[in-house]
Amino acid sequence: MSFNVGRTQDLRNGNVSGVLPSVNFNHSQSFPFRRSGSGSAASQSWYEDIALGYGASFTNRFSASDRKVAGVKQTIDSVDVFSTVNARGRERDRTLSQSLSVNFAPKLGHVSISPAVSYRDVRTFIENDVPGLNPADSTLEIPTVTSSRKSGVFTASLSASTKFYGTAQPGILGISALRHTLSPNLSFAWANPVTGDNRGKETMTMGFGLGNIFEMKTAIPDTGEATKVQLLNLNLAGSYNFSADSLRLAPLSISFRTGIHDVVDVDGGASYDFYQLVESPQGQFRRVNRYLISEEGRLARLTSIRLSLSTKIAADGGGAS
Repeated sequence: MSFNVGRTQDLRNGNVSGVLPSVNFNHSQSFPFRRSGSGSAASQSWYEDIALGYGASFTNRFSASDRKVAGVKQTIDSVDVFSTVNARGRERDRTLSQSLSVNFAPKLGHVSISPAVSYRDVRTFIENDVPGLNPADSTLEIPTVTSSRKSGVFTASLSASTKFYGTAQPGILGISALRHTLSPNLSFAWANPVTGDNRGKETMTMGFGLGNIFEMKTAIPDTGEATKVQLLNLNLAGSYNFSADSLRLAPLSISFRTGIHDVVDVDGGASYDFYQLVESPQGQFRRVNRYLISEEGRLARLTSIRLSLSTKIAADGGGAS
């Protein structure tokens, strides 16, 4: 739980703003159905892995500033005059946000699945003191205008992942073993705004990824000790938006990391788009809802690439680095 207050004031014009207070509470996870002394995970019932989470926050913001109001009627020495005056306007909003989540992570053989549902509710109450003219007699008035807004979104998701291992023992050039770890994952997320004045539309997305780790184990001839070296870490990720009107398939993201004898670290990545790019009569290019594989016979086009090299230099004996 955290508690914060803050205030900012401009000494030139007297404008102030701040938060008084901001309170945050987060209970990340608890297992209400888990029995005390239930032993290892293998001996627990499936419902004991159901976890609940709750979070809440409250923020009270305020601001005040002088505003010029023109044509204000004032009576000076029994004479009505109209002038521009400065009046203090104030804005106050109080926001309460709450979220409740339920998740479950059973393991089905070699596949891990994680279903989850959550609900998030946000309510904001606004009060504004707005200086202006009284339409009846043109005098200054500062009425308080109140409003409120709310939103509530229900979300459900499901993710699954597993790992495959492949090994080889070449026994040449000091290499005792090679291993390839393949980690595919797939996820679905559905969100439905159920309350609110201006509710958005229902959305559903799918995410997919593939992780690759290539490792090598070498044996030191004199001692026989084995040393494990990570040769390459290669990851692919993408998503598909079922709710989009067009261009539902997002670009494929590829990232990799490797090293050269613990001297230089190499990081890089690339992005590939699956949709065709066409040129408009004005000479501008835009994506269109046509797959490259069907229009040009190729799967994707390269849209960006990055590469970085880094190293560390340190002096012996605890000197400067």
